[in-house]
Amino acid sequence: MNLWRLYNLATGYALRPSQMFLLETEMAQWQLDEMCLMIGRRVENNVNNGKDMWHDFPVVAGQKGARNYRSAKPRATKKVKIKNGIW
Repeated sequence: MNLWRLYNLATGYALRPSQMFLLETEMAQWQLDEMCLMIGRRVENNVNNGKDMWHDFPVVAGQKGARNYRSAKPRATKKVKIKNGIW
């Protein structure tokens, strides 16, 4: 939902979403712009086709039928001890 809000704000001000933040790398800027565009276009398509705007997003909190993510804890296969605590 926050990406949708950022998409609308950036569109309203004719800016790239990444121009509203001080991101360190061009890759981070591109990724934020790309995700905002993908989310924004998908929501707009849903609305234009008469669907609920969050139709394609089953993980939106509070939405009927929302799925919860499974914990990664049982997926850990082994523990690793780090020498001197330095990675």
